[in-house]
This record gives sequence, C-alpha cells and structure tokens, in this order.
Amino acid sequence: MTSSKRINLAVFAAVLALACGAIAAILLLRDGNALAKVHAGIERQYPDVSHIDAEELAGMKSGSIILFDVREPAEYRVSHLAGAIRVDPGIRPDRFIDKYGDLINGKTAVFYCSVGARSTMLASELQAQPATNRAKALVNLKHGIFGWHNQRRPLIDMQRQRTDRIHPFNAFWGRLLDRKKLISKS
Repeated sequence: MTSSKRINLAVFAAVLALACGAIAAILLLRDGNALAKVHAGIERQYPDVSHIDAEELAGMKSGSIILFDVREPAEYRVSHLAGAIRVDPGIRPDRFIDKYGDLINGKTAVFYCSVGARSTMLASELQAQPATNRAKALVNLKHGIFGWHNQRRPLIDMQRQRTDRIHPFNAFWGRLLDRKKLISKS
C-alpha cells in the first residue's frame, strides 16, 4: 500500500470514529436518563473512585467536607456550590497537594465538575498520591453540578448570592440540563 493510500485510510478511519462517537453521543442525549448513562461511563472508566449523590452531600456536616469545583473560571463565575474552591481541571496532583493538602486533612474531599468526568479524573489521580491519605475520603459528586442543578439545589454566584443560572460547559453538554432557560450564555 502506498503512503498516500495509508494516509487516506487513516483519515477515513478518524472521520468514521468521530462520526460514530457523535452519533452515539446524540443517541445518548435523546434518552431522558442521559446523565445517569454518562455517569455509568465515568464509573467504568474510573472504577477506583467513590461517588456520592446530591442527597448524601446535602446531608453531610459542613465541617467534615471540603468541596473542589473542577471547572474553568467562566463556569465557576456563573454558579457553584457554596464553599467550593475552584481548581483548574488540568492541575497536577503534586501541585494540588502543595496547595490544598493541609485543607483536606481529616475531611472528605468532594470533587465535582459539570457531569463528573473532569472531577473523577482528578480524584483518581490524587488517590495514587500518598499525601492524600490524610483525607478521610476522596469522592466525586455523582452527576456533577448538572445533577445538583437539575434537582433544584442551591447554587451561588461570585457575589455569594443565590442563583439558578448555570454554565453549560458547551451547547452539547448543556442538553443534559433540565431548565434550559437558566443556561448562562457567558
């Protein structure tokens, strides 16, 4: 096979893979249980991470937990869970430990993002670090802030005022939000 044919075949295979992924994602989002299916995929990809649901989190004593919002600044500015500390989704585990290691000592560190993918990945990376053994537990919020919002649980904005607005991450993932009128365009 010539070099140009191999390149054409590779390009075709890449386009086909993207198209199949897009079709699968569209079918996933058509289902009313899409957020649960997304979460099931996250659990399969990161079986080492424990998850708590919104009800469990809401029932925990505030002094026993520390919340980490693993989203971009624009997402966090629109709304976040009260008391959450925003961390960059790409933060290296050693940098996280240097910056927040003392804060997690003896507490349950709860990570969340839009649907749980970025936060579960960070929790998984941190579990491999001996320094995080000081935490009571490292867990991910099942269904992320989208699930929290869909259950009409409280969110705050940067001025610490209650808000119902939410950042969709992007238009595709925003389809997982029940109250589309509350999606922030910024």
